[in-house]
Amino acid sequence: MWTLIFKVREYIKDQSGDLDNKKVKIDVLDEYFRLRRYENNGRIWTSGYNYTFEDIKNNLFNGSYPIRKELEPTRKKHDVGVKSNVFLNTIYNRDDKKYVSYFSEEEKQNVYLSLHDELPWNLTINCSHEENEEDKLERPNNTKPCSEDFYVKEEEIFMSGEEYYQRCTNCGYIVNIPKEILSLGIKERIDNSIKSNPDLERYNVLKSELESIENKGKTKALTNKN
Repeated sequence: MWTLIFKVREYIKDQSGDLDNKKVKIDVLDEYFRLRRYENNGRIWTSGYNYTFEDIKNNLFNGSYPIRKELEPTRKKHDVGVKSNVFLNTIYNRDDKKYVSYFSEEEKQNVYLSLHDELPWNLTINCSHEENEEDKLERPNNTKPCSEDFYVKEEEIFMSGEEYYQRCTNCGYIVNIPKEILSLGIKERIDNSIKSNPDLERYNVLKSELESIENKGKTKALTNKN
């Protein structure tokens, strides 16, 4: 698909007539190049077909940055291809005479996640204890939820029975992670990590108790200082 979009872009760049509409079509395609570069890491790409200096500086990754050759227009002026249609006008909204990205970050993320088996980078959950009949994990007595939000990270999730859990990064309390937000691929990877490390549940329970003790010590010291 992307090879086809590259070819279409080259074809439009080779257009020598109807230059205003040519720019519209290229800008619309640029939005898809930005979508193509989107990653599940919270960084925002502004580059279209050509990389901008800001993106090269702010979005560091291994590999070379291709220098794309801009074609000199050779097609005859009457051969302008598609002139204008509803699709172009919908994506290229020039009410303020300035091109604005049509796809929101949430839409880009949804497109990415539909093609990649992973959690959104900005997925959060609240540190609270919800009644769940399947939640039979015995948490340390000295731990309790802090009611703060924290990021859900696949590498931090572990299993107990058929349930999924993660320690709150704020207080150490072990929070039940709903199965509904985990794809099959994620569940398989977590299951494999448990099989390769059977003590993972025990480690997290002990770590939760330790973090709770450490946090209480910090809170007590802060209270005495004040």
